[in-house]
Amino acid sequence: MADLVSTVVGGALVLTATFVMEKTKRFWAKKENSGHLGVVVLIQLERLIADCAAVVGDDGTSSGQMFRDGNGEEYYMPQVKLPTFELGGLGVEWRSISPSLMYEIHAIPLALDEAKAYLDFYSDHDFPPYADYMFERQLKFASLGIQILGTTERLRSETKIPARPARDWTPESYLLERHKSLTEQQEASQAAQAQSWKELSELVERRNLAQSDTPV
Repeated sequence: MADLVSTVVGGALVLTATFVMEKTKRFWAKKENSGHLGVVVLIQLERLIADCAAVVGDDGTSSGQMFRDGNGEEYYMPQVKLPTFELGGLGVEWRSISPSLMYEIHAIPLALDEAKAYLDFYSDHDFPPYADYMFERQLKFASLGIQILGTTERLRSETKIPARPARDWTPESYLLERHKSLTEQQEASQAAQAQSWKELSELVERRNLAQSDTPV
């Protein structure tokens, strides 16, 4: 009986030790894969943020000059191409990060496609010199760049990759600054437009009242 108990206990200890060893092995493998993914994908995301900042800094002029066509008409024309983001061929283990973060990263190409489609539609309904389109282009990619910045920070936190050394200028700080400025301009423009519509409505109402008081 004692031999049987010893055999059972010994077998249990072996199974437990094997389980713990395998679990520890998987833990370190996942941590290694996570670190590798963090380095590779963070570089891609930081490059994308810089590309978004370049679009935000594009005012549609070349050396401050608007484009002039053969008829002498001047208008704004984008000088910087819209960014793309490819995830294929990175050679990383995506399962080493959380599903929610994985989805967030893989949704970025879709967000870029949606932004492009929106701007194509906006461009088709704008008029020369296309100043409104250029403003909307800058604002759209300032917002998108900040969204990607948030994803970058979450990936850096989850994969334990330290932040880059402080620099005098960064695409990230530029995006935040320009987004604030563009948003304020948009709000001011909307407020002015709303005031104009209000004044116009009041003018029409006064004229209608004046006409109704006029004897027939």
